Amino acid sequence: KHLTTAAVRDGDDFVINGAKSYLTNGPLSELFIILAITDEVGGRKSFSAILVPRSTPGLQQTPGIEIDFLRPSPHCGLELKDCRVPVSNLLGSLGEGFSEISMPMRAGEDVLKTSSLAGALSAELRFVADAAQAQPVNDALADFGSLRDRADALGELAFGLAAELDRDTSKPERLNAAAAGFRAFTKYLQDDIDTYVAGHDLVLSQSAQMLRRDIVKSFEIAASAHRIQSARRAEAFIREGAAH
Repeated sequence: KHLTTAAVRDGDDFVINGAKSYLTNGPLSELFIILAITDEVGGRKSFSAILVPRSTPGLQQTPGIEIDFLRPSPHCGLELKDCRVPVSNLLGSLGEGFSEISMPMRAGEDVLKTSSLAGALSAELRFVADAAQAQPVNDALADFGSLRDRADALGELAFGLAAELDRDTSKPERLNAAAAGFRAFTKYLQDDIDTYVAGHDLVLSQSAQMLRRDIVKSFEIAASAHRIQSARRAEAFIREGAAH
């Protein structure tokens, strides 16, 4: 609702003005999907999704929000000044960009992120195992086994969510809820990995420390949006219980 980037119809073109501050892999992209206001009635905005090539005059890459993690995945911002693109670049229906494009994409992004998190946790445990081999902790093998088991379970869950995403995207709310539960499980597992490492005075490599930082910092991405969604699901659940 705070979006201000707007696209104004001018004949057979849209003229877009605004800015985007946080684009994952933005520096690598040659084509952007811009969500812009195309109408506003009584204070209620209608959004549309429009394809904008990098070569469009008036489109400029900016530093965006500086982050100090996820180095292999570069980030940037965009500034759009009188960017003119054909109306045929509209993605989906006019004024329905939020429901048709943004919400399903949010679900897709959250679901696909579960795989990268599961893989990162598995890699982190390999680093922990290497450290434990250098500093034997045979009396805690069962504890480490529990960490490994949960990481494997998260991997299976991520695979299942990806399969469900391929099968049916008609109910993104359900996928969002499942991805939210996955994030909670990964946080608990990361806390337990930290406890295991600290409890056995394990010395992790610099690569392991960088990986852990990426995992922890990734929990902060879209954190406020995730909390709002969780609150809405809780409200609906409580209201449903009261109705029964």
